Amino acid sequence: MLDEPAAGMNEEETQALGQSLRWVQEEANCALFVIDHDLKFIMTLCDRITVLDMGAIIAEGSPQDITTNPNVISAYLGEDVGAVA
Repeated sequence: MLDEPAAGMNEEETQALGQSLRWVQEEANCALFVIDHDLKFIMTLCDRITVLDMGAIIAEGSPQDITTNPNVISAYLGEDVGAVA
């Protein structure tokens, strides 16, 4: 379980962290539980994402499912579905 592992990192460091975490996951054949506000990092790291809003699950699925989910867009981006793609 990692809580905000990319906090304070620049883009290059975040990419290296993502590569390291994918390596750990493959070598240990395990799941990783990652909590982070860096959506780009999460979208490239995770196969499955659960999105919370005020402690309630509002979406679950693949990164593609999450980026097009109207509940996520409304809660986090405040934009219409058509404006985000």
